[in-house]
Amino acid sequence: MTELERYMKSSLGGLEQEMLSKREAVIEEAITVGRSAFITVGAYLTSIRDASLYREYGTFEEYVDQRWGLQRAHAYRLIESARVVTVLTPTQQGASPIGDIPQNEAQTRELARIKDGHLLRRVWREITTSEETITAAVISTYVDRALRLDHERRGLEKPESQRVDGKYFGELVRDLERLARIDDYLEGVRYSPSRASRELERIDAAINFLTQARARLAEHGSS
Repeated sequence: MTELERYMKSSLGGLEQEMLSKREAVIEEAITVGRSAFITVGAYLTSIRDASLYREYGTFEEYVDQRWGLQRAHAYRLIESARVVTVLTPTQQGASPIGDIPQNEAQTRELARIKDGHLLRRVWREITTSEETITAAVISTYVDRALRLDHERRGLEKPESQRVDGKYFGELVRDLERLARIDDYLEGVRYSPSRASRELERIDAAINFLTQARARLAEHGSS
């Protein structure tokens, strides 16, 4: 690529330059006013990044550093803050409000650890309907618990082909009973490698099913 081609690729057209100027003006005003600046700055940095309006600076990281004096990590925290607020703000007419939006970047930083929108809204609803004073520390506790439970739930999920339906419970228990007396069962029996492999798969399926059932019962028992 020639120097001219690189310049043409990195330079902004007239419309793009106008878009960038408008977004930067909003960012400057938000920083001056100060109120909820972290949300506005994050939202418009997102727009500039997604539209590649930073190209004349090279990379997005170079843009936020040279234009705004922001380190890469802080710029992306602001972007994540904007994402969190967008997810928590009702956009459809008649939508029920979830509650007040987070009040500062420290609060959204904790909430940003949740990437799934449905889970994020559920956790925020739990926080705002509790009687606790909403602080970053309180939010962190709720987020930690939600992520732990979600991780445990996902760990129990299996692909459809590996799931065991409850109607086979009796057969699976019999497989486990056979495992308990495997020495007696195998006495005098010669298994081919393929038959042994199938038997192991049946036993593994039984163990997986019972492990899932136990975890679900334990979850209900502790709630």
